[in-house]
Amino acid sequence: MAVCDNIGNTAAIGKIATGQGKIYTDNAKKIIRQIQNAENGLLLQRKELNERKMVELRVIFLSVIIFMLILLVVLIQKVNTDYKEKKKAAERLSKLNEALEDKVAARTKELSASKKTLEETFLRITDAFIALDKNWCYTYINKRAAEMLRMDANDLVGKNIWEAFPGAVNSSAYHAFHKAFEQQQFVLNEDYYQPLDLWQENHIYPSPEGISVYINDISEKKKAEEKIVKANRLYFFISQVNQMIVRTTTEEVLFKEACRIAVELGKFKMAWIGLIDEKTNSIVPVMYAGEESGYLSMIKTIVTGDVQEGRGPTGKAARRVSM
Repeated sequence: MAVCDNIGNTAAIGKIATGQGKIYTDNAKKIIRQIQNAENGLLLQRKELNERKMVELRVIFLSVIIFMLILLVVLIQKVNTDYKEKKKAAERLSKLNEALEDKVAARTKELSASKKTLEETFLRITDAFIALDKNWCYTYINKRAAEMLRMDANDLVGKNIWEAFPGAVNSSAYHAFHKAFEQQQFVLNEDYYQPLDLWQENHIYPSPEGISVYINDISEKKKAEEKIVKANRLYFFISQVNQMIVRTTTEEVLFKEACRIAVELGKFKMAWIGLIDEKTNSIVPVMYAGEESGYLSMIKTIVTGDVQEGRGPTGKAARRVSM
């Protein structure tokens, strides 16, 4: 083809006719074989290269698989180890919980027994006993205290003492309770609670959590003392009046001073003196001292006879004197 291109078609035919075409053909076949050999060599090299790459890839893939298997084995061992440790820890914790529950149950039993003993002790105490927390709420009240306060103990527990008994706010006991808790020192206090007509002697023992109070009902003692005081005051009043009778020369001064002594020394709110009108057998007020407040003008006529108008304290006294 190259000859044909270079020298023309006719010349090429001439070359073939002379036998030179065979030479060209052989050369062309030789070149073709060389090309084929080169291509085969390249294909062989490429095949070998591909095979080496495949081997390398297989090695890499196998290495990855082996690594993953090793990692999986390690993870399985780790999980297994963790599971065993957690199982052992759970068993130890379970044993500790059981031991703790036994100890708590035993301690609870001890505390219950102690509480029962303490409550029985408080119930046997003849004095009233109450316990208050730092917020002034009842935490305990024994039977005697409940009776003294005329309330059910269960209704008081948990309630604020000053809300349950507002009349005690700013009382002597109120200030004594606060003093004992704030200064953390024992306080002995006496106080009168008018709504219950109760005189109480409080033995107050403080703690950081509140106060405990033993209460003695001293109402009878105070009433007895008050009777003695009144009796002494009455004797003193009578003594002073007797002395006044000796010293005084006029009836008006005697009556006036007797009423004054009764109010000032005898501590009566009002005292008055009346004379018996023998004509009407009535008692006529002639002198008074103290807070009269219209009393003498409001009372009905008092007579000495045993009738409706004479059955009051003044009429009875007048009849006793006349007897």
